[in-house]
Amino acid sequence: MIPGKHSHDDQLVVAYLLGTAPHDETERLDELSIADNEFASRLVAAENDLVDAYVRGDLSGEMLQRFQSVYLASPKRRQKVAFAESLASRTGAREPTFSGPNRRIARFPQWALAAAACLAMIAGGLGLYRYSQPAAHTSAEQRPEARALPPESATPPVRAPRTTVVPALVLPPQTRGAGSIATLKLPLDADEVLFDLELETDDFAGYRAALRNSATNLVEWRSATLQSKQRGAVRLVSVTVPSKSLEQRNYVLELSGIAAGAQEFVASYAFRVER
Repeated sequence: MIPGKHSHDDQLVVAYLLGTAPHDETERLDELSIADNEFASRLVAAENDLVDAYVRGDLSGEMLQRFQSVYLASPKRRQKVAFAESLASRTGAREPTFSGPNRRIARFPQWALAAAACLAMIAGGLGLYRYSQPAAHTSAEQRPEARALPPESATPPVRAPRTTVVPALVLPPQTRGAGSIATLKLPLDADEVLFDLELETDDFAGYRAALRNSATNLVEWRSATLQSKQRGAVRLVSVTVPSKSLEQRNYVLELSGIAAGAQEFVASYAFRVER
């Protein structure tokens, strides 16, 4: 049963975004982000606040370190931060700063929404003006002063940043490992690493993976909901891990199955990273 909607406070939501929330709270908020539209909206607003505080330089200490090591590990989140930095550099606007642990991070700046609305109004006005102009019936011979306008240059499409993904490393469950550990040679230019986790049995509609540091026993990254697939005679779950979450050490990927809103441990997969 999902707890009440209002049992989560703002600081817990920030800790959830930075990966420092307790394990049971992380699972609870995972469920709320899917099942509760009000909390999902609140989570988006808190994420916008957190990004805005980082862009303004208001984060410090452990919060800044977790933002850089955990939040920025995702390419989509890095694009979100880059967009916020671009808006801030063009306007030079600053919102009230984040002043302490007992206050919420400032809301996402209203100037961003206002700027987007103004751009939309300007674009719509130009389209209406062009549409409303009557066609010119006077030829160039009748009006010698008329000049042909050069064709408008097409705006080149904006290309998304190229993401380099290391080919899949196939990992069997540790119960089938014969004492050896798989080694991943991680290139310096890699952005993400794809792991194929083999399943003994496929008993769940969805799965989640957690990356645990073998030395500290701390979970350093969690996946979204994953689906299993068939490859030849083997059922497996593919998970993509940001390379920023991987240092030269031993790790364990822990796979859990999702059933009736709860998670059940399935298997663990050990590997070592070398750069």
